[in-house]
Amino acid sequence: VYSVQMIVTPVNATSSNVSSQISGLASLAGVNLQGSSNLNQFQLYLEDLNSREVADALARDDDYMHTLFAYEWDAKTQSWREPPVGLLASIKMAILSGLGYPVHKWHPPDGLSVQGYLNRDLTVYQEPRHPFIATISLRTSNIPLAEVTLRKVNKLADDHLRQEALARTSKYISYLTNQLQTVTLAGQRDAITTTLSDQEKYAMMANAGDSYAAQVFDRPSTTAFPVSPRPTAVYLSWIVLCWVLGAILILTGHY
Repeated sequence: VYSVQMIVTPVNATSSNVSSQISGLASLAGVNLQGSSNLNQFQLYLEDLNSREVADALARDDDYMHTLFAYEWDAKTQSWREPPVGLLASIKMAILSGLGYPVHKWHPPDGLSVQGYLNRDLTVYQEPRHPFIATISLRTSNIPLAEVTLRKVNKLADDHLRQEALARTSKYISYLTNQLQTVTLAGQRDAITTTLSDQEKYAMMANAGDSYAAQVFDRPSTTAFPVSPRPTAVYLSWIVLCWVLGAILILTGHY
């Protein structure tokens, strides 16, 4: 099992300008939005990588799903099939069922299946001293598939946040446009016009850029050596096992 890694950084966007736009809008609306204006888009992007939204989007890609869950896809019949259950798995399921734990029946892979895969194998690491750099890693035995997965989740998470931001901005623009038609005081009209212009610029920037919240700093690459099993750990385990077996043989008089 290898680790495929991709390094991402925040997009060089004017976050301070975005914050001031939202704060200005909040003051005009008479609402305190200070908390929402402080949200870090990059952190939201990292949290969104293994979200159900991203997983559902991946699940809609048939070719990707057929590769990810190849052991459940029958290419001849072009349909999903339940994989055979081994003896140990059957015993485990029987024990769990007897203890009252829920045992889920097999179903064709879906967004929940993809999310389980991402939650299990995808990790994000940020150094405390460098929170503006994140390493996204995926443990896998299928390196090409892992590289495709990292590229896909990066784009899907980034596009999801972009669409959410554009939807909010559209509501702000609609609100400001309506306010502009009712406000008569010159000072307030100037403030609304300025904020409206900022929101329209922000919408254009969000639509124009290739990346919204995060950009790839280093494309997916694979570790030179497997991360599992680790040779040192295997050697130590065998040494301990041999020592234990030797001790048992000595104590039982079979040596």
